This record gives sequence, structure tokens and C-alpha cells, in this order.
Amino acid sequence: MSSGVRAFVEAKAHVISTCGVRGEFPFERGNYFTSSEKYYFVNLWYENLKHLLDNGYLEDGKIEVLLFKHLDVDKFGYAYVVDERVPKEALHEPYFCGIRTNVEIIRMHHKVPDDKCLCEVDEYKLLTTSGRDDKGLDRLWCCQCDTRFEMQMQRRDGVYRVQLEEDSLRTWVLAWQEGGEFKRIPCMTAIEDSSIVKIDVERIYNTGTGEQQGNSIPLDKFRFTGLIRSAPKK
Repeated sequence: MSSGVRAFVEAKAHVISTCGVRGEFPFERGNYFTSSEKYYFVNLWYENLKHLLDNGYLEDGKIEVLLFKHLDVDKFGYAYVVDERVPKEALHEPYFCGIRTNVEIIRMHHKVPDDKCLCEVDEYKLLTTSGRDDKGLDRLWCCQCDTRFEMQMQRRDGVYRVQLEEDSLRTWVLAWQEGGEFKRIPCMTAIEDSSIVKIDVERIYNTGTGEQQGNSIPLDKFRFTGLIRSAPKK
């Protein structure tokens, strides 16, 4: 993998996103931008760049970067800031929006071994999230090998229907779930794990239908987190 071409480029934003930003320098979240030379800056928000320029960090109006090419295009399009005049806290993790994720930059930034794919390191943390549903199911994508993944994350807090077994009698009740723990509604007393038979897959705000009860799952499956499946692109 290439490590980019070191160069000094114009520290001047041309196209800027329009998200509302609060706080002060160094901004943890901000607007991404493309420079006047049409380089997409992957690790510096516009608000932090403006602060650097307004406060004399970059007196010559230039900034040192590593330039990377677009995939399958013989033209530099990405800029990764390495200028020693820029405080480390002003930089952020590589971020790609409205532009294709650059595999070389991700591998370099996270020091991925040459013999590893992005989906083989850091417990899938380098994958791109393409969607998440109400059940806490994340759909992830590896931008290097184009494999899709489904990951079960922690369920969302909220009201669930829970089937309990108490004194050999099974009943459905409403319970508030937070961080995997359940409290019975309305008294909000803790429900013992041993009394839980099943929990609805999705959050609900009523007693539910017979079909929903039939689709309920055991407690261990409800709390399960981890890889469900992966599939390479056909």
C-alpha cells in the first residue's frame, strides 16, 4: 500500500458542508471541505482550519499533507494533514462523506498489517456502517474486500413485552429495558433473569399481537452481540 505523496498545498477551503457546529477550538465535530485545489481533507474540519488560519498557525497560507489518488483515477483527490504546526487535537479520524472511502488512508492511519484486510482487525471497527434498525442490527461494509456484514449491537432502551414464568404460570407483561436489564411497568421493580422466558424482538408500546408473541426470543438471544453473517460481493 502507498503512503501518499508529501506536499504543501493551499490552506484555503472552496466547497464546505453546511452542518450546524457548536463549541470552540479544537472542534470534535465540524464541516468537511474541499480545498481550492480540489483536495478533500479527510482529517481536518473546516472550523479547525479557520481557527488555525485566523490565529497565525499557518502564516504562509500553506499546509503540509499526504496526497492520495482516487481509486482507478490517476489524479490526486484526498489530503491527509501531517503538518507539524497543526496541534494533534485539531485533527480527527479519517472521515469520508460524499466521496468514496480511500482504503490506503484507512490502512495507513490505523497501521493495518500488510497481510490483513480491514475486516480482519480491531473487531470490525474499521468497517463502514451502512444502516441500523430498531433491533440494534448494524449493517457494515468492508471498503477493501467489499464484504457485507451484519452485527448485533446492544438493543435500544425502551418498552418491551416480556413473558415471565412465575409459580408455574406464564404471563406477558410490559417492562422497561435499559442496558439489558428489565424493570416491570408500572411499579419499576427489577425482573429476575431466571423468570424471563421470552422478550419481543422489537420495542413496543402496547400489549402486541399474537404474531409478535410467536416471534419472541429467549433472553440469551436477546442479549447476544457479535457477527451474524458475512458475504463477499457476487
